[in-house]
Amino acid sequence: MRSGNSFTTWVPVLGAISLLLLGVLIGELGFTLMIQSSILLICIVILGGISGAAATFSLFKRYVVQDIEQLRQAVVSLSTSRSITDEFMALHEAKCKCKEIWIVSPDLHKDVDLPGERFCFKEIVYNNITERHVKYVYIISDNPTNRQRAKAILAQYSEKDTIRIEFYLVPADIWVRLPYVDGDFIIYNPIMEDGIAIEGYYELPVEGRDQWVKIEDNSIHSWVGRVSEVLSQLAGASCRT
Repeated sequence: MRSGNSFTTWVPVLGAISLLLLGVLIGELGFTLMIQSSILLICIVILGGISGAAATFSLFKRYVVQDIEQLRQAVVSLSTSRSITDEFMALHEAKCKCKEIWIVSPDLHKDVDLPGERFCFKEIVYNNITERHVKYVYIISDNPTNRQRAKAILAQYSEKDTIRIEFYLVPADIWVRLPYVDGDFIIYNPIMEDGIAIEGYYELPVEGRDQWVKIEDNSIHSWVGRVSEVLSQLAGASCRT
């Protein structure tokens, strides 16, 4: 009975300590929750008395310390899977070292000025094409709206710069063969230049469509392959006007 009561008494202590340690570990524990945990810990220590300290430490080691590393790993895993903002993507694209970029989009909503759209990559793309001589290949769903938007994009450039822009209009029956169709995705260095990393990011299908996730390294080559297959079926179908 004594052992059981001790365990029951000190379980909240372990919970409070766990919350405090996890807060320190990830630096994201809310202030209110941390205060509540501190008050709980102080009250229970007063009620439990000093005599239970050794037993508490033993239980702490047994039930908390052994889980801290697992908690840390979980936090690291969560942080690395967090989405990326449009602003980060813009900075990344403005400094990319590759000479070719593929943009796959159902609607080109980030490449033309649209009412209500929070962010646009138009200026970054323009600078990459005209100043840094990066080639852009747009793979877009074939519909009247996208055709008009493609023309609007091309109209910004001189004839000498349009050689670095290609549009592929993909029919609906072929569009579904792409690796991702719920938003934009972008691939840097799809032609796999030596010494330059190949990277890809896809847009999450959330409200605002302003969050991105990096494509896993072990998947990016598969995505490039699937896009290449689609482009091979559209050979000769790219357009500049």
